[in-house]
Amino acid sequence: MVRLFDYWLNPEHHDYNTLPTSSSTLCANSAADHLSMVSSLALDAYDDDGDSGFDPDAVTLVDEKAAAAAAAAAAAAAAAHPQHTTYQTFVCDTDFTDEELLPDVGFRPWLSVIGGFCAQFCCFGFLNTIGIMLAYYQTHQLSLMLPSTVSWIGSIQSFVVSISGLLCGRIIDMFGPRVLTFPGALFMFFGLLGTAFATEYYQFVLLQSLCASFGAACLFYGSTYALSTWFSRYRGVAFGVASCGSSVGAIVLSLITGRFFGAGSGDMGFTHGMVVVASVIGGLGVICALTTRPRLPPVGRQPFGFTKFYVRPFRDPLFALFTGAMFFIYAGIFVPMAFLSTTAIMAGVPTAEAFRLVAYLNVGSLIGGIGIGVCVDLVTNKFLAFSAVATGTGAVAFPAWGLLSRYYDGAASPLPAYIVIALAYGFFSGGVLATYPVLVAQLCPSPRSIGTHMGAVSGIVSFASLGALPLAGSIVGETGNFTGMQAYSGAIVMAGGAVSGLVGFAMRRRFARAG
Repeated sequence: MVRLFDYWLNPEHHDYNTLPTSSSTLCANSAADHLSMVSSLALDAYDDDGDSGFDPDAVTLVDEKAAAAAAAAAAAAAAAHPQHTTYQTFVCDTDFTDEELLPDVGFRPWLSVIGGFCAQFCCFGFLNTIGIMLAYYQTHQLSLMLPSTVSWIGSIQSFVVSISGLLCGRIIDMFGPRVLTFPGALFMFFGLLGTAFATEYYQFVLLQSLCASFGAACLFYGSTYALSTWFSRYRGVAFGVASCGSSVGAIVLSLITGRFFGAGSGDMGFTHGMVVVASVIGGLGVICALTTRPRLPPVGRQPFGFTKFYVRPFRDPLFALFTGAMFFIYAGIFVPMAFLSTTAIMAGVPTAEAFRLVAYLNVGSLIGGIGIGVCVDLVTNKFLAFSAVATGTGAVAFPAWGLLSRYYDGAASPLPAYIVIALAYGFFSGGVLATYPVLVAQLCPSPRSIGTHMGAVSGIVSFASLGALPLAGSIVGETGNFTGMQAYSGAIVMAGGAVSGLVGFAMRRRFARAG
């Protein structure tokens, strides 16, 4: 308990920084000498006559000499590296390139999980309610526009969150995550607050799609980097718990927006609802900024080096192949989230109930994020497990969604079918979004490059998310071709699952050669 309070009150003494190999050797030798001395002194703890009588005075002498030996070992280690404390030397002497030695437990690592939870609440919790937002815009402020045009608001939103990784990842590696998390909370708050009073198409694009989305990206990438540096063995669990923020956020925000948007008070209901959403997200964004702290210190100012830092990772063929898999997945995974409420309304589900489908989807995502995250930690080849989950996501999008919606077409109440689809799709898609950062971190040569590698992947997949919703909207068109949209979403996500499976088989051969 004393050490815990000392750790909390004096975090600068316990930065989990790395020590050179010579320091590790010195500490190991000193500890070995100390144990050897204690063992030899213990043999002398019997009386001089050689019988088995226990001599308390000798035991006291052992305690005094053992304490002196331990103090001498600590002093030698401190003299070799005076910038480190004794606590650091004996507890935290880890090489950051050796993932087996990452802390994984303790107060500070799990505090970063809280920060990740809040960031996911703000970022993907709001992104997952895009279906409610688009459905409302299409029937109110932007009712004269085509669905494919309105869907650009959601596409640009996803694109900005993804493409910002190119900038955010490099800044985080150089200066740490806090330089972005505090401004990110402000960007999200003021962007959503302005959206509450928007009435024109360009206003929604500037405030929601650009300003608020950039803030969401700052929170997400900052917390993801910090979380990756604290965990190795339980990395999947940590990311699974943090990803629950996405599901909880979408549930809470969908209930808020559903309550205000369906209140029958016209534009004032929308305005009040968005003010509440902005307040909730702004508060949690500040909590994320306060709790996000990485294990490793930033490397400091460096040349941006776009080619060096963002092109070089793709020389690893497995990293390039997995990025391609994520491109396919991002081209389709958000389509059901955006169009589920719209298809339910077209099928005869009441508007209020259709908006609540987003909450059901995120209940499934909550279960899938934790459950699949735990399962991924239990398997050696995480890429094959990810492939199975991604394939299941595509199978739920199509044919399951299409078959159930056709079966209940014309029924008195198609709502049960849509609830089943929402729960199932949320379960699998939540597992995909929760575990893919774990796989990116596994492909990184060092934890210090996690931010840059995440940015490289995000920069590629951003173009997939940019065109996904407009393409799906154009497939739907004015005739309401939702079956074609479902087929597109399911097929392209399953293609991504197949490509990630190829990475899994290649990793299995790599493990075999290494073992």
